[in-house]
Amino acid sequence: MHQSTLEIRKKIIDALRSDIVDLNNYIQRQFNISRQAVNKHLRALEEEGFLTSFGKTKNKNYQLGEIRQQSKIIKLDKKIDEFDVYSQDFEWVVENAPKNIQEIVDWGFTEILNNAIDHAQAKIVFIVLSIKEKELFLTICDDGEGIFNRIKRIKDFDSDQRVVLELSKGKLTTDDENHTGLDIFFSIEAFDFFAIYSNNHLYNFNNNTEINLEKYGFEKVFKMGDDLGFSTAVRMSIKLSSTTKLKDVFDKFAKAPEFEFDTTIVSLYLVNEKQNLVSRSQAKQATNRLEEFKFVTFDFKGIGSIGQGFADELFRVYPNKNPQISFDYVNADVEVEKMIKRVKK
Repeated sequence: MHQSTLEIRKKIIDALRSDIVDLNNYIQRQFNISRQAVNKHLRALEEEGFLTSFGKTKNKNYQLGEIRQQSKIIKLDKKIDEFDVYSQDFEWVVENAPKNIQEIVDWGFTEILNNAIDHAQAKIVFIVLSIKEKELFLTICDDGEGIFNRIKRIKDFDSDQRVVLELSKGKLTTDDENHTGLDIFFSIEAFDFFAIYSNNHLYNFNNNTEINLEKYGFEKVFKMGDDLGFSTAVRMSIKLSSTTKLKDVFDKFAKAPEFEFDTTIVSLYLVNEKQNLVSRSQAKQATNRLEEFKFVTFDFKGIGSIGQGFADELFRVYPNKNPQISFDYVNADVEVEKMIKRVKK
């Protein structure tokens, strides 16, 4: 598709959002093209689901369809307010979505964009928000230092895997004075799918061992990153039918009456991609920084077995040293359950 075609069709969408009365004449004047040419673009957009129409051929009226998409490259050479970016340029994409979806997208969009602005030291941010096949997709890319590189440098972690594990626990930030480390954690819990691509590594935070790259759009993110020099791409999605509410996510991990962020889930799959957890050193990675929480749940989804040393450190040694923390676990299969019960005795 030629750049001029993209420009024309984007202008058509923008005109509909602005309630332009005579759409065809408006686009003709903007691009100095014929009525027939405008009609061709309108038909194409309608066939693709971006528009719907009603009325007779000569007096046909159009409105936005179910499939929606907005993208924008933002230069960070001046102060940018993430809420203004969302409300002015992207909020229309979700205006017909259920209220709970709108709230989740508002949170994820502004928090992750703020993260890129404040932490990444980026010059450019690229954002795509779209709805297709009853599912919403949000991608935010930047050309900064790279999220894994920055956190490894400041926190002195030895690998990208360690960074991912610590991010998934929450309360991890490279700017303690101005940030709490809630952005990624609550986004992971609220969205159906949350993944980060950086350093040529793709990490899925939702414990799905296989990722359909085509479905989630990462094959395009890879190419886009290569073409435009982006160092980090965050990709999120949520089905429009999701019943998740942002308030429920907050309540789950920030319990009353203080509403302090005191609860976390440790996805043990992120400790070791090979799904083998055998050593005390791996258990110490899993328990790192857990003193910051009061309630901890270890999630064994995707873990087939654990070793004696790992289990002993996780369920006897560390809890004995930290009696102020309440521990629980989920998704343990039969063999894992046996080892846990053995060390607890």
